[in-house]
Amino acid sequence: DERNSTAMPISLGGQVIGCINLTWKRRLMTTSAIVEKHLASLKQAVNLIEQSGARRLARIPTRVNLSPL
Repeated sequence: DERNSTAMPISLGGQVIGCINLTWKRRLMTTSAIVEKHLASLKQAVNLIEQSGARRLARIPTRVNLSPL
């Protein structure tokens, strides 16, 4: 399909709960160029999502079991 992708995991409570994926047309840029251009933004987005999730998780009553299935 002539596309490349890269992803960064989003973790919460020691578990990966999702990821942010970046996909582009292979002929437009190399993977290293994409990483150089967008890595800081991807890290910032992951950090903001993880912080928001941690704040929400902290408000859940402790009797709720958040263990993996």
